[in-house]
Amino acid sequence: MAIEVKIPEVGESITEVEIGDWLKRKGDPVEKDEPLVTLESNKATVELPAPASGSIREILKQKGQVAKIGEIIGYVEANGGDGKKQKAAKAGPAEPKSQSEDKRGSGGPRVMPAAQRLMAEQGVKPEAVKGTGPGGRILKEDVLSHTGKEQPDARPGERQPEKSQILGSDQDGNRLRSKSTGGRKS
Repeated sequence: MAIEVKIPEVGESITEVEIGDWLKRKGDPVEKDEPLVTLESNKATVELPAPASGSIREILKQKGQVAKIGEIIGYVEANGGDGKKQKAAKAGPAEPKSQSEDKRGSGGPRVMPAAQRLMAEQGVKPEAVKGTGPGGRILKEDVLSHTGKEQPDARPGERQPEKSQILGSDQDGNRLRSKSTGGRKS
């Protein structure tokens, strides 16, 4: 029985996505919830999981094409004869994977876009960072923690006073500064 692979809602204001890489090809066996295809929007990149175990029957939208939320982009043939068991029998015995390899896939840990950008700037490899996000995903905070840098408070171009310059506040909430301002209220 063919099961539809539909574009899910990926955000409140997102009405369409661009099809990224298909992680499986037509005829490939898949397990339920195994990533099938990456979907890209202007806000995020997500992996669409298989709706059921079986094999890829048909791919309707190719990489680079745009699909609307709710649109059918392919079909999975549920295990009823051409599922994973037959393919595995032809291929021979498979080597068992550890649980962490199974979740991450062969491409290493999942990396969120902001973390990926920061890793590229810092020259950090995903394998070196321990992901604390859902499912072990690497977040921007994980990269900042790994590199020992704090998340900047100031926006580019804004000057923030050094922490050593601020001594505290008086009763009225005015900041008290160090010698550089004469120790007077600011």
